[in-house]
Amino acid sequence: MGDDLQRLVVARLAELGSPRRPLSYRAAAARSQGHVSHGTIGRIARGQHSGVLEDETLDGLALALDVPRTRIEKAAGIFRERPLQPFTLPARASLLSRSEREVVLSVVDALLAAATRTGATCQPKSAASPGTAHPVKQTPLTSRVPERDDHALVAYAVDGTGRISAADLETIRRHEEGQKQAHAGGEPSKRP
Repeated sequence: MGDDLQRLVVARLAELGSPRRPLSYRAAAARSQGHVSHGTIGRIARGQHSGVLEDETLDGLALALDVPRTRIEKAAGIFRERPLQPFTLPARASLLSRSEREVVLSVVDALLAAATRTGATCQPKSAASPGTAHPVKQTPLTSRVPERDDHALVAYAVDGTGRISAADLETIRRHEEGQKQAHAGGEPSKRP
């Protein structure tokens, strides 16, 4: 166990205590809800700990010192990157309309495409083969939309001003005109 954990414990006890006196080992142990003893906290603070830290001890130190567990692990020199869990939307996302869901999916597609361009990995690393990225099957946005609703075409100003250029407005007008003709049974107008 490195000196970093000892320094972290001493510093946090000082920060959590009063201006003249650091938080006691017993008070810190009480904050841990029984996950770590005052003796263990004291041995770490004095640099006398064996260096073997169980999961419960790590959780207790995080509670006692009011820091994330990963900070404790990094200070102890035992931090390891954990694979991400599969991403699922919360149940409340089922309230989104079809077009709103498509916006969410297009944002995901844009993030994945940006990560691919920059070389960043978007896939969790497998425990069996660290460092190996699994390919992402990306479905084109158009193939996910079973039918079009009237609000599927949305334009955004690239410069963030909220203004849409005259060329974009013309494209939208032609698209809407073509859709009206298609719904009326006529031939949609040709794009320029």
